[in-house]
Amino acid sequence: MFLDWELLTVKLQNVEEICLLVSKEYSSMVQDVYDKIISLSPNINIFIISSDEIICPLKHKKMDMVVLMGIECPEHKFHNRICITEELIDEQKNKLKNEKNIIFDSSFLKYQQEDFKIDEEVLIVTKNESFLRYYSRIADVKSFFNLEMENKMEFLTRRINLSEIAKNNKTFAIIFVHEIYKDLAVKIKEVLEKTGRCAYLLFLRNVRYSRLITIEKIDTLVLIDCPSFDNYQIDVTLPILSPIDVQYILTKKWDSQYEINKFEVEHENTKDKEICKFEGAGKLILESEFFGFQFSHNEEEEDLEIHEGRRGIAGSYENENKH
Repeated sequence: MFLDWELLTVKLQNVEEICLLVSKEYSSMVQDVYDKIISLSPNINIFIISSDEIICPLKHKKMDMVVLMGIECPEHKFHNRICITEELIDEQKNKLKNEKNIIFDSSFLKYQQEDFKIDEEVLIVTKNESFLRYYSRIADVKSFFNLEMENKMEFLTRRINLSEIAKNNKTFAIIFVHEIYKDLAVKIKEVLEKTGRCAYLLFLRNVRYSRLITIEKIDTLVLIDCPSFDNYQIDVTLPILSPIDVQYILTKKWDSQYEINKFEVEHENTKDKEICKFEGAGKLILESEFFGFQFSHNEEEEDLEIHEGRRGIAGSYENENKH
């Protein structure tokens, strides 16, 4: 593993600050990289920030320049970055010659020679399980380094089961991790409210167990996050749904492609509709003999007396009104 120091030297001439975003597996390199940058640009401001297995710009504040000491997010890219690079040995290079559809992670990016086709079987060249998992959920993939892969069918089964569990829930906290997801969060909130549910918007850049368990008085979490992160598996007592899970609950139609942040639902407003109708099960409610004491909103008929309700068992109330 190494950095392109020549390229870094050129880039450092135009920046005042640089951030080292470090995944755990590359932490042993931090001191050497820091010392080298200081030797090249003594007056530069250096920030060192611990990062996740996948390094995504949505999770970090914008900086003049970043050094990615880890694997870059496959969906969101940094505008000015240098990546740690790994080399393939000759035997591995020969193995790749027979492959036509290949995706490399950011550490092997220099080997990417042509565009890949996501609708065909694709070989994923990565040692990063999160990177492999991202593509395994949207394509038919093979692992170049023989990493253990998640079973897509098991994953989809878990998602549909969780959606079924939450389908009758009424109070939702919609968490979005970046402003690019704000419009989607607002749309989900509005559609849920039109179906008679309660929904609240929460902004939370980094999703952690310790933060999720502090959210109170709701029965369902809806998480709008970068698909490279697997925060839907955080072990909290509340169901954590994705936007497409909510879409399934509202439409009763399952999308086998399962684009996590897809939400294409238009729902009519049901708030002002009568709850009880004179047909179907509602008729039983309207035909009941006793509807309780009706409080009048007419000031001339205002009644401030205390009225006793029924007591006893149905059919033989002790204080039954005689009509």
